[in-house]
Amino acid sequence: MTRIVRAVILIWTAITLYFTLAPADYLPESELWGYDKIGHIGIFGGWTFLLGVFLMTSGRRPGPHPAWIWLSGVVFSGLIEFLQYALPFNRSAEWGDVVANVVGVSAATCIIMLLRRSG
Repeated sequence: MTRIVRAVILIWTAITLYFTLAPADYLPESELWGYDKIGHIGIFGGWTFLLGVFLMTSGRRPGPHPAWIWLSGVVFSGLIEFLQYALPFNRSAEWGDVVANVVGVSAATCIIMLLRRSG
């Protein structure tokens, strides 16, 4: 199980990096991009959830404190926004994206906390 979750996290991370750091000209045109903030919530919430599941199923029980999982998601999403600002690609960092990222990370952390209590 741990290997599968690790592989999914790596794939999810690669997809996240592509969609958040590739020049906008390289991304396909889609009406889906109109739901940008929902995408941010899903991408970073999903990444944080997978990280939490991985950390809960590998190593010591009960795993790291949920605050560390939350902080990992916030730092990862913050790094992406910083790179969007700093890199000379056709990308831009937005405070609204940061807020959506934190909402997704926070929701995933709440789910992880519920899973820890029930398991």
